[in-house]
Amino acid sequence: MAHIREINAKTIWAFADVDDMLIASTRTAPADGSVVAAVDGKGAVCGWLTPKQQQFLALLTAGSQVRIVLTTARTSTGVSQLTIPGICGAGQNTCYSIVSFGGRIIMPNGESEPRFRELMAKGASDYKVLIDALCSGMTSYCSEHKIDARVRVASDDGFGLFVSIKHNKRNLEEMAELHRVLKARLPEGFSLHFNGNFIAAMPPFLGKDKAVQWFMDNYVAADDLTIGLGDSHTDLPFMGLCDMAVTPTASQIFSTLKKSL
Repeated sequence: MAHIREINAKTIWAFADVDDMLIASTRTAPADGSVVAAVDGKGAVCGWLTPKQQQFLALLTAGSQVRIVLTTARTSTGVSQLTIPGICGAGQNTCYSIVSFGGRIIMPNGESEPRFRELMAKGASDYKVLIDALCSGMTSYCSEHKIDARVRVASDDGFGLFVSIKHNKRNLEEMAELHRVLKARLPEGFSLHFNGNFIAAMPPFLGKDKAVQWFMDNYVAADDLTIGLGDSHTDLPFMGLCDMAVTPTASQIFSTLKKSL
């Protein structure tokens, strides 16, 4: 029995994507039994916890050994607009957060992890000229071709981290066009995230997987269990660093797996 207690005392780290994994969008959440999980900058509801997600969260937060690390494209502002029972919001914050595609690690006390912040400060400085030029070029392209899209350098913790593009009228055909143009202009070493009405062009120092690896190297013991939770192809790199991986059956990852069989 002593040996069993010793095993159970080890920490379980759950690196969890947020949108379409822990919470559902307004377009996909069923109305009955769903509760508000996120609002936007204007206070409008933009995320829900479905009944099934509520059950899943209750499972994750049932034991004191499980430490959840939100691992998300959301900025720190976006994470502050979340209300996830047992994790964050409504005056509670029991988790670490890896935000802005891995550009910042937030401690449970709300402060940045100082050593990781230094790494991001250097990366942002090294790639600032390329990031700004890419943003400026895509802004000009949208203006010349009358595409109503918001192009900006997404920042967190005072650093410009990546180029973000969203269409104001959710024109997915024009977004696909912008993706093709951006892909052709992408500097060496940059990567793209493209999901419907959102495109992100990320420099080489940035990535959820890079931040998760740093976190594991500095916070996770060798005999701790790690679990990666995500729904999209871009989550696979950080999920692959973990001992186990979990994905919803209604996800991009699971759909691809089924097609490959």
